[in-house]
Amino acid sequence: MIQWNDGSAHRSEIPRSNFGFHCVNCGCSCCSGSRGPTGPTGEAGPTGATGDTGPTGVTGETGPTGATGNTGPEGPEGIEGSTGPEGPQGIQGPEGEPGVTGPTGAQGSTGPTGATGAFEQSFLFVWTEDEQPLTPTPVAGGQGDAVEFTGSLRVGPALSFAGSTQVDILESGYYHISWEVYKWGYDSAFALFFDGTMVPGSNYGAMAHDEFYHGQVIASLSAGGILTLNRIDSMYNQTIFNQIGDGTRVTGASIVVIKIG
Repeated sequence: MIQWNDGSAHRSEIPRSNFGFHCVNCGCSCCSGSRGPTGPTGEAGPTGATGDTGPTGVTGETGPTGATGNTGPEGPEGIEGSTGPEGPQGIQGPEGEPGVTGPTGAQGSTGPTGATGAFEQSFLFVWTEDEQPLTPTPVAGGQGDAVEFTGSLRVGPALSFAGSTQVDILESGYYHISWEVYKWGYDSAFALFFDGTMVPGSNYGAMAHDEFYHGQVIASLSAGGILTLNRIDSMYNQTIFNQIGDGTRVTGASIVVIKIG
């Protein structure tokens, strides 16, 4: 229904732009048209006054522990506390490096003489009474023919002689060795050899016809080696004599070997 401004009503649909009326939702056909779309939301009104605080609710379950935060800066050093009681002795540490050697101390007094050690005497004597030719060496000072021996006398365990030219050394040590040769011919020289090497100081010779001469040496020899007496000159043919002019037989060559230490 359309209600006029003066309160009267009329059912006819009169355009709203020409008359002063408004719809009072009376249920007539002019008031029951379809509802238009919702208009835009208006601006929020001012916030009302805060109400009273309600009672505290029940404490909820503890939530999971949060991640550890960054370490804060180191605080200032505190005051030094009093010294605590001495703790138990710790395990011994590894040995340190040796220190610098100190100065040599004063020599102590001489101690008593010890007991004399055991030393078993050993010596060997070899010789020949046979005439024996010896050729010169190809090179002066080289190892030439070895003198052959036919007899021997041995005492002790350090030396051995199995015949011919070789003296066997069975114990290492220092040895005094002497040798003699009675030869016919001109200039000549002889020396001792140990395992093919000339023994230093054992080389002797002569510049004469028909000569009996002697050599000697002290040498350190090792067990298992072989000692020989050899010609070392390159001059002429030589012969070891075994007799003198009237036929008297003599020793033509010999070696004495004594272990001294």
